[in-house]
Amino acid sequence: MDYINIDKNNIDEHHICCALWSDKRNTLAASYKKAWMKDRFEDWLEFIKWDVRWKVFIEFWPAESMWKPVIANDYMMINCIWVAGKFSGQWHWDELLNMTIARAKKLWKKWLVVVSADKNIPYLTEKKFYLKHWFKQVDRHLDFVLLALNFDWDNTDNIKIIRNKWEDFDWLVIYYSHQCPFTEEYAHIIVEEAKNMWLDAKAVLLKNKKEVDKYACPFGTNTVYLWWEFLTHSIMSVKMLRKLLDKKLDNKN
Repeated sequence: MDYINIDKNNIDEHHICCALWSDKRNTLAASYKKAWMKDRFEDWLEFIKWDVRWKVFIEFWPAESMWKPVIANDYMMINCIWVAGKFSGQWHWDELLNMTIARAKKLWKKWLVVVSADKNIPYLTEKKFYLKHWFKQVDRHLDFVLLALNFDWDNTDNIKIIRNKWEDFDWLVIYYSHQCPFTEEYAHIIVEEAKNMWLDAKAVLLKNKKEVDKYACPFGTNTVYLWWEFLTHSIMSVKMLRKLLDKKLDNKN
């Protein structure tokens, strides 16, 4: 068993990321993700996975093309590293990161940047993992931190999170991309539930990096705003929506 580099020539033959099973729901979700990846390969997207039908993978590409509102020219950027289940206690975390570092060096990049968080929040690898591997924090915005790994710590002024000014919609809006296979399903579930609660809502599919830089939070893949304020980056269930709305209303009162 070994690692596989997924590319345009073999993507249809392999399971990718989190849509694990072959039922209708997972197959549809995987099709969104794979279509998105096929369009990104020309921007040097790389996806490396352990040859198992499980969540053991890393996804990265040059920061200039990364679908996150981040400026980090000449860096490689990690979108997602995930090792789950029985594989999480093995060597895969370090091995996947080391392969990405080697790839960044080969392409003459200034090494790596990644969005993380101080604490364990959904879909992001905790900051302490990267600090253990000599990353340093270079910026912070909302619930997120931007970490970088390089040799030139006197020259990190040009590595930063874009502070976008969101003014598009005054109720609930979800900006999402197919970087995650399940955003399409949950975005529309949440919009319908919000409307059932007499809350005006809409879901907007992000189609390019320019739109991501304009509308998304540092996580990039999923951003929820309510009343002109950032609500969450999580791909919400109905239960989570109700909980967050109750908290938001309590704070307003």
